[in-house]
Amino acid sequence: MGRIVCRFYALGWGPPSSNFAEASLVSAWAQPEPRRCPTCNSVERARAHPLRFEWEPPFRPVGDFVWPFLSIFPLVARSIGERLLDGFAGAQLMPAEAVPRRGTIRQQKAAAARELCEFFVTHEIGSVSGPGVTEATCMSCGQRVYRFEGISRRESRLWTTPAAEVNFKTRIVKRDPLGGIHVRSDALNGATFFRIGAERSPVLCTEPFLERLSAVGPTNIEALEWGDVI
Repeated sequence: MGRIVCRFYALGWGPPSSNFAEASLVSAWAQPEPRRCPTCNSVERARAHPLRFEWEPPFRPVGDFVWPFLSIFPLVARSIGERLLDGFAGAQLMPAEAVPRRGTIRQQKAAAARELCEFFVTHEIGSVSGPGVTEATCMSCGQRVYRFEGISRRESRLWTTPAAEVNFKTRIVKRDPLGGIHVRSDALNGATFFRIGAERSPVLCTEPFLERLSAVGPTNIEALEWGDVI
């Protein structure tokens, strides 16, 4: 492994709670029925804008970030997004559209006042390495398929008490010091934000962004350590 330039992190929703409004993805793709590889399940499809989503009842305050279910495409209030992105490369704000849904009028009004946008990552890297990376190439479509181990992650546990009460608890599992992922600095080409591959990766950011994140202090977001830029 070469010299470590900095760490990099995965951005995701903050600690699970009932404090913020929740949403579901409606549409983010140009083709309604994308081609899916029968072997590795990867898909070939192009993004479409605006990203379309719908709010989930009941009403809760709209956080600075919103993470639609089953989606890797976060939303952010425009004023917050502009402050976070200023001076950093690899992402931009793109339009987002809330699809009307019965029972979510209050969320729609609250979100309209904040002007939610998609936090859209423009930089992708196609190859990574490291002790926590297992790589394979699909023989059917040629797609690289990665499995990541030793990364920091939020682990959830759900259980029911004898009184039939449902409890939910989470904890952060820290990155294995001997594991994680290595990304070459020349592959980033100056980008602060990036994804690994086109579809499956969360939003990733390099360590310098964490200072801005702390200074702005947006709600409903956290950063988990995934690896090193070398």
